[in-house]
Amino acid sequence: MNQTSSQIAHPTYEQRFNDSVAKLVGQGAYNVALIEDFYRIFIHKSDAIAALFANTNMSAQKTMLHDSLDTLIEFSRTKHVSQEMQKLAHAHGPKGHKIPLYLFDVWLDSLMDALYQQDAAFSREDELAWRLTLAPGITFIKFYSGK
Repeated sequence: MNQTSSQIAHPTYEQRFNDSVAKLVGQGAYNVALIEDFYRIFIHKSDAIAALFANTNMSAQKTMLHDSLDTLIEFSRTKHVSQEMQKLAHAHGPKGHKIPLYLFDVWLDSLMDALYQQDAAFSREDELAWRLTLAPGITFIKFYSGK
């Protein structure tokens, strides 16, 4: 029996995300070009963002971004508030860097821009998979950052 195009199985958003992460981030060491593209895009979004990074050790910051992505992904998969997730929320909240809530959306948009730059085959469906995966962790951070 032949399947019609409407019957062909499509990957779930979880599978689409996992495939994209394997392609763009890999295991272990981070994708230097992706991280550099992200910060170039993010910092140039506004003078306010540039000011936040004016005195930042960018080498350490790039490692923190990689680690933060791992934390957000793990939170999405487990919904367990790990010590790393707590630290991430605290670091961005009122007792930490006091990051304005709107910047989390700019951060995510900048990450998507960097992913599109790194992968010519990156699609709107891939973007949605990334957004759906990172949303729980970003929501958690925003919730505690807004308090």
